Amino acid sequence: MKKHVLSGLVAGLALSFIAGCGSSSVSSSYTKDTTPVTQYTPPPVNIQVKRIAILPFKDKTTNSPIKGDVGSMAVDQLTTLLVNTGRFSVIERERLDAVLQEQGLAGKGMLDPATAAQVGKILGAELVFTGSITNWEVREAKEGTFVLLGGSSARTIDIDLALDGRIINTTTSEIMFADSGEIKRQEKVTATAVLSGSPGAYVKLDQSVAGKQLRLGLDDMLSKIIPKVDAKFSR
Repeated sequence: MKKHVLSGLVAGLALSFIAGCGSSSVSSSYTKDTTPVTQYTPPPVNIQVKRIAILPFKDKTTNSPIKGDVGSMAVDQLTTLLVNTGRFSVIERERLDAVLQEQGLAGKGMLDPATAAQVGKILGAELVFTGSITNWEVREAKEGTFVLLGGSSARTIDIDLALDGRIINTTTSEIMFADSGEIKRQEKVTATAVLSGSPGAYVKLDQSVAGKQLRLGLDDMLSKIIPKVDAKFSR
């Protein structure tokens, strides 16, 4: 009888391990995640507000923690950031999607400058914003990580995010501005089961937390571009 009970217990723990792998909930331990993104200085009084279209970002990563279309999420977030700077008039997403569909460019990701400029001309935009997500790794930290078979455990994960962005002149196809954004940080993870069998393995982020990381990366990039825009487009 004892042997059967022991066998059942071992089997139950094994099933718990298999079912729980990769399951996690993530809560940020960084105050920056709960505060607004960069509060940009008001635009110069003589700034030339430019009409801009934002093309879907190309996801060049292989382990994105976002479910669904990362490129479209980047467009939505960047639209909000650009409008809030007071320096751009952003083309509506629906119009952009319609033109990309008509031109057979939907789902192509990052376009070359000439093609991007052509899309912008069709939309009546003076500028086009294109970009790509070049790195997005979420791993268990090598130090301070432990595995608990069944039940709950706490651990730390390392997050590395990098992206590039370009602003293209639709008249000349010239890349007027280019810069990158980067996020390197750690998050505390509360897991209801084993995240992985060994430290350093990839894990998935809670979608709301992942979205915040992407927004912070875009904000880091844009904060470097805005001063160049002010210098270029101030009358």
